[in-house]
Amino acid sequence: NNDLFFWRTQSGVEVDVVIAGKDGIRAIEIKNSNKIHPHDLRGLQSFCEDYSDTVPLLLYRGKEVLRKGKILCVPCSDFLRNLNPERNMWE
Repeated sequence: NNDLFFWRTQSGVEVDVVIAGKDGIRAIEIKNSNKIHPHDLRGLQSFCEDYSDTVPLLLYRGKEVLRKGKILCVPCSDFLRNLNPERNMWE
């Protein structure tokens, strides 16, 4: 019951996946890196400026769950291992 989108500004700032539905808006950025760099957060930060109620998530190949301001950074392996269609993954 959600809609999936890709978000991109005219200047090229983007978010890989935007999920919009009755539970709100979720924005997901996916990085093929084991470290998070400041520029990796740019798309999510920009999106959150326009849509302040967004829950932002950055998936990366690292080992630690981190919080960079409002953005939760989660290893891809943890995210995928914990996917369960019976459970709300945002709680």
